[in-house]
Amino acid sequence: MKNIKKNIAVIGVAGLLMCAGLNLNAQRNMSLNKDCRKGIEYSDQQKEQIKKAKIEFAKATKDLKNELNELRARQNTLMSADKPNLKAIYANIDKASDLKNRLKKEQFAMRMDIKSVLTEEQKQMRLSCVKGKQRMKRGETNKMQNEHGKMHNDGVRNKRAVAYGRGFEHQGMQKDRQDKNRLNLSDEQKEQMKDLRIAHFNASKELRDQVEILQLRQKQIMTSENIDEKMIIENMDRLSGIQNKLAKMKVDHNMEVRKLLNEDQLILFLSHLGKGQDFGNGNRHRRFNN
Repeated sequence: MKNIKKNIAVIGVAGLLMCAGLNLNAQRNMSLNKDCRKGIEYSDQQKEQIKKAKIEFAKATKDLKNELNELRARQNTLMSADKPNLKAIYANIDKASDLKNRLKKEQFAMRMDIKSVLTEEQKQMRLSCVKGKQRMKRGETNKMQNEHGKMHNDGVRNKRAVAYGRGFEHQGMQKDRQDKNRLNLSDEQKEQMKDLRIAHFNASKELRDQVEILQLRQKQIMTSENIDEKMIIENMDRLSGIQNKLAKMKVDHNMEVRKLLNEDQLILFLSHLGKGQDFGNGNRHRRFNN
């Protein structure tokens, strides 16, 4: 009996300590969020140095951004031609990949210049805020997956869900509906379109997984106390190469889709090709090291 009471007391104390720890962490997070919302206080000299770094970045990247926009416009022209020139399309993708990679490196250099003018306390606060935002983002993502991903967790997956994977399934289904409504596809064409999309997803999955790994690694390096600049640049080059391959695979996929369409459908398809996309990966230039 005494042992039972003793065990109950131990469990009770452990529970109290755990609650106290959780409350302490919650208070720290609230304090951190409050400080992050206020922002880091810079001296007048620091403000001038940061402003100078941003101006230098804008000067260094202005022509690169303009050239990249021109390549985007050329890509749309090449892709909507009656007889697409794949060699010219691939060459255009290569040029764009190089420009985007140079932009990312310029942005990284600017961030390092800004970091160099900060005090150790400011660096720590900035690092803590970034990590805090990442934790909040992961929490929101996990919550959404728990709410909407019960079908996957229970193992109830149909062929489409397996092929499209997380997040891609909804995008693919939405694209299917848009194509059906806009192109007036026959039942046979609908099935062929679906098969092409599944095949494209499966063929590109390994490369997309590599992109996720590199992006995660990059965030880990960028949020470390001692940033390995050489490794950051190496990761940027690897990511650029993989995204280049994905963009070309997307072009190949679109060429296969074109073969399924009649003349009128092809005109409608080409009129929407490239909208909201950036050389096949679906995104405009985004920060890699955020």
